[in-house]
Amino acid sequence: MIQSGLDKVFDWKGNNEFLKSHFSKTFLSGMVPMMLFIVTLLELVGGFLCLAGAVMGIISFDTSLIGIGFFVIAVDLIALFFGQRIAKDYQGAATLVGYFMLSILGIITFRFFQLFWESFKLFIDNLLWDYFSTQNLV
Repeated sequence: MIQSGLDKVFDWKGNNEFLKSHFSKTFLSGMVPMMLFIVTLLELVGGFLCLAGAVMGIISFDTSLIGIGFFVIAVDLIALFFGQRIAKDYQGAATLVGYFMLSILGIITFRFFQLFWESFKLFIDNLLWDYFSTQNLV
């Protein structure tokens, strides 16, 4: 998503012209610059949240930013899907479905990892508490 967002930033004019022609026969034709800005922002925010979450996951096993990043990416893909359907680009819309499914799988996977990690920490804490309380050290 970062690459796609940066491509839109560095080739704003080309993307804007393409999308103006893509939506020229729809009610969205006058909103192309705003839509391009929103999609670009969502792609960059979602991508950088996933990147920051990966770093945080390595450092502290906290993957919550990845889950939030995947959620932002899912919202972005829904917006793209909506635009493709309005422009009657059904093949483009069908292509996005796979990416959307991957983002939902990412949300589910990282949420499961968070729940597993929290349960594991709770189990270890209880195990240590039980051990030390029987040793009269607590």
